[in-house]
Amino acid sequence: METLKIGEKTLRYDAERTRRVYSLSPRGSSWGCRCAGCRNFEVAAPAGFSPQFRSLLSSLGIDPRKEAFVRHLVPVSQGFSLYSGTYVFCGEISAAPTPQKTPSDIFEPCGENAWVTARSFDDPPVGWPNGESLRLEFLVVLPWLVPDQQKPLIDLGCSPC
Repeated sequence: METLKIGEKTLRYDAERTRRVYSLSPRGSSWGCRCAGCRNFEVAAPAGFSPQFRSLLSSLGIDPRKEAFVRHLVPVSQGFSLYSGTYVFCGEISAAPTPQKTPSDIFEPCGENAWVTARSFDDPPVGWPNGESLRLEFLVVLPWLVPDQQKPLIDLGCSPC
């Protein structure tokens, strides 16, 4: 087992075991959904990921084309969209700060336009060892590459009183 810090969390992980589990999975979750956002994720990832994010995935043994979950959240500008998602890897959180009154996870920057955090699973996906798998949750901005029109950007600001 190797160790890695993400923010204030220290992780112990087994990259080789993670690679073996990924070798059994044919594709990521975006393949099963044919919406424009998921199709764009398939086209834009992993080439659109920052080098630091790709390096993190590789060091953990994660196949970047086999996400456990992905969601197109919102366009951030013309031609770029924000996604959230999850990858799975074999490991444990060996040290984490004691939460204050309310627990919260902070997404840490991981290169340009990528943020990550690690969380444990209550019930990991099928094929992953129970109690020995972690979620690498991510936020990433990717270019819009499919011919479908990007969803319109919605102004979520306050309305004047």
